[in-house]
Amino acid sequence: MRLLDDVLIRPGAELGQAMDALDCLLKHDPKIPIFHGSRPMLMLAGTDQSRLTASLNVIISLARTDEGRSKCKVLKPRLRQLAEKYQGRVGLLAVEVLLELYDAEEGKTKEEQAALIKRLLNNNFRANLAYVFNLLNVTDDRSPSSNRDGEAGNHSLRELFGLGDLNNVHKTLMHQLKLATAESDAPERTAATLTVLKLCEGKTDPKLRAHLFGEHIVDAFIKQLKRRDSSLLGAHAITTCLQYGDADMKAAILSNPKVLKYIVAMLRSDSFDGAVGRVEGWRVFARLMSRLMQDANLKDQIEGDESEITKVLEEKLGRGMPKDIRTSLISLEILRSLGELANGLGKGDVWTKGLVEKGLAYLRNEEWKTQKAGVAILSALAQTKHGVDAIMPHIQNIVNMLVPGSHRPKEGSISMNTPEGSQLKPSSMLGPACALRVLSEDEKLRKTTNEIAQLESLKDLWLDGNLIEDETPPWRIKTPTRDDVLEMIDKMIKSVSGDFSEDVGVTSVGRLALPEIQHWTRLAGLVHKSVAEVVAPPANAIADVVRYTAQQLSPRQINHLLHRTGIQQVQS
Repeated sequence: MRLLDDVLIRPGAELGQAMDALDCLLKHDPKIPIFHGSRPMLMLAGTDQSRLTASLNVIISLARTDEGRSKCKVLKPRLRQLAEKYQGRVGLLAVEVLLELYDAEEGKTKEEQAALIKRLLNNNFRANLAYVFNLLNVTDDRSPSSNRDGEAGNHSLRELFGLGDLNNVHKTLMHQLKLATAESDAPERTAATLTVLKLCEGKTDPKLRAHLFGEHIVDAFIKQLKRRDSSLLGAHAITTCLQYGDADMKAAILSNPKVLKYIVAMLRSDSFDGAVGRVEGWRVFARLMSRLMQDANLKDQIEGDESEITKVLEEKLGRGMPKDIRTSLISLEILRSLGELANGLGKGDVWTKGLVEKGLAYLRNEEWKTQKAGVAILSALAQTKHGVDAIMPHIQNIVNMLVPGSHRPKEGSISMNTPEGSQLKPSSMLGPACALRVLSEDEKLRKTTNEIAQLESLKDLWLDGNLIEDETPPWRIKTPTRDDVLEMIDKMIKSVSGDFSEDVGVTSVGRLALPEIQHWTRLAGLVHKSVAEVVAPPANAIADVVRYTAQQLSPRQINHLLHRTGIQQVQS
């Protein structure tokens, strides 16, 4: 013990090692006279956080024994100071020790209650308390100490706020905590929210939960959903209320039309990519959607044809950005799993099937920009087994988009708004060709494509040069031409046959962009031809050219275009 006294009086680099050794000795012999004289106060003296952390690790071990708990009470004033002064490991350990030392009789007098309220309104103290409560009952190594028994902490919190009759001090404190859930300061808001949630969990007295409901705590949590910086915390909060709350609390959440609206906004802004303490955002999303889908009305809104969630996933997949694809596929997997639990195996994947239908609808559009979104959606879905299964029945429909009406099956083919026997326009063909090329990366989809009879007709027409007769007007510079389509079909046929000598990645969404169509040279050629031959093209055609050129190009670009055609610069 003399060695310990020397280390405490003249602390140095060896203090941490001394505390670790002392902790081991106390586990074997808890009767070591550590509380003799000024030793306990010296252990918590000073401001060096590494020294305080080492000492608190020893003290918390003592506080968990019956004999040590009574002896450690002399340290409570200093522990309160540490809990109020520090955030981080020192403050967290100080709060944990205080919870171990908590006495249900504490706070009975008005003076004691006032002191207790003062401490709990301290930002650092409440932040430390909330963080500890958030980690209690979790069996992992992320707790600030090795405590595995959170029930004592939960009991302390309930005693702290009063079990049975609530006095005015308790009510005042809960009101202040409710106000703090709307604070702009993130740590303060998080601390208050997590502390209130602990009061809603477990075996809390119904009177306490009823009082919180009367304080409109549910409305406060729903308001958190509205703000980007607090939306995930609010989602975690209402999920907890749905899990532990009473009937009134659950009804207030499920009947509020803004809840689903805010969740859709969170998906759109990638809010579930974050975390609330140790709880990952996508775990919050899964738990929350599971609770909401237990309500028949909300389930219909989530799964229905007009589902706003499906629209968000469609938008994200259509953009083709890696982050958007990741968010959508994670959401889709969670929703699919929940749907199977609710509707039965194989009946819950309404989202994947709906997104495939959206992708196909985009492919049928003649605008290349819209077709690109369709390719992006199908390409992303094909990265999952369920996506492949949903796409496979539609492969023939995609092939049919590339063959004239006379070469399609008489029955069962989709309508392309093209009369039988007529030729397709190049503007309608580049998207389906890209889609088949990208989807051919999957072996099952490639095999299915090769089994389609119309694929042979497509190859024959392509080889004979009879596949495309029409050409895109020259003034439509961002519309695919006959050559664009024929080149992509050439690559598609190779990929579908298993020839990957050319990297499929040049069109695969999420790696490199799909082809950018901008045929400025064709527009320049049109201008040159019109001037050189001094033959006026149709009035509406040249008007379109002039109008489009004037809108899209700067004066400098217009002069450059005219120079390329051999025309002298002109005054506007």
